[in-house]
Amino acid sequence: MTISLRLLESNSEIKKRIHKALAEHFNSVLAAGSKKLKTAIRSKIPRWIGAQPEVVSLLQEGRLDSLNAHFGLPRGTSPSAVNAILQAVSENIVIKTTKIKSNTLKGGIEFSIQPSNLANLLALRQGHVTTDKQADLHWLDWLLRQGSAVIIGGYEYTPRRDGRSGGGVMTKGSLWRVPPQFAGTLQNNFITKALSNREKELAVILKDVFK
Repeated sequence: MTISLRLLESNSEIKKRIHKALAEHFNSVLAAGSKKLKTAIRSKIPRWIGAQPEVVSLLQEGRLDSLNAHFGLPRGTSPSAVNAILQAVSENIVIKTTKIKSNTLKGGIEFSIQPSNLANLLALRQGHVTTDKQADLHWLDWLLRQGSAVIIGGYEYTPRRDGRSGGGVMTKGSLWRVPPQFAGTLQNNFITKALSNREKELAVILKDVFK
């Protein structure tokens, strides 16, 4: 028995229908995957940022010469400060999908992890500490943006087993600044370093989400 089929639509019409079906499928996949993608990236933020030397040093309560001691973070407050930083970065992940058009089959997905102006981090109340002279020290700003600029002239950090942090005090001396190995600028700080060169890991995440 022989069966013959006759296509009534033109090649161009068939092509249009195929493209439309593909576009609808891909757009459905993008819509469903965007939420999964945000969740997957969020799960990486604690490891990426938590591994940075600056964060490790912030958590070293009572450790002489640590950032915890330099900034005089009151005992027991550094974990909440670090958690606030992690949360602020995680909450600012933006996923943007561009619908795939059937006539071109072009579209896709874009994502950003952290605003380049660091506004979400600089607004954190946990990034401030009140000094012994009742002055406000915006330590997170100094750590992220101010590089090796002098914080206070005429005083310097002295490692001792006392002070607010239990790791040092300010005494009269030359000047005080963020230790050079930790000094960050707007374009180069522990957040930018944590999020840089993650292309391979992000590619794996994308593959897992949209497989």
